[in-house]
Amino acid sequence: MAAVDSPRRPAPGRTHWTGWNEDIALTKRACTMSDVLNAFSAAGLWIETTVEPQLGEEAARRHPHKKAWLNRYLGILIFKLRPVENRRENDPDHHGVPQR
Repeated sequence: MAAVDSPRRPAPGRTHWTGWNEDIALTKRACTMSDVLNAFSAAGLWIETTVEPQLGEEAARRHPHKKAWLNRYLGILIFKLRPVENRRENDPDHHGVPQR
């Protein structure tokens, strides 16, 4: 998990300063993918889709130093989550019968 913080109030974790704006820092807390996936599972959710956004081509050409910094320090995955019960209702293997 990552958060963008003010240098005046950095969050606990490992902090990386952008170098192009002293008011922007990225702080990463120690977290694994299994931590994230287990949290989703414990909440009764399944992952419908996952997207990994990237800096656009034009912005990357204009700001190669930002692209390099983001590639090195920031990886974002955006999950579209659904309740597990909803998956069972829409799963043809369950013949439309919700299971609890």
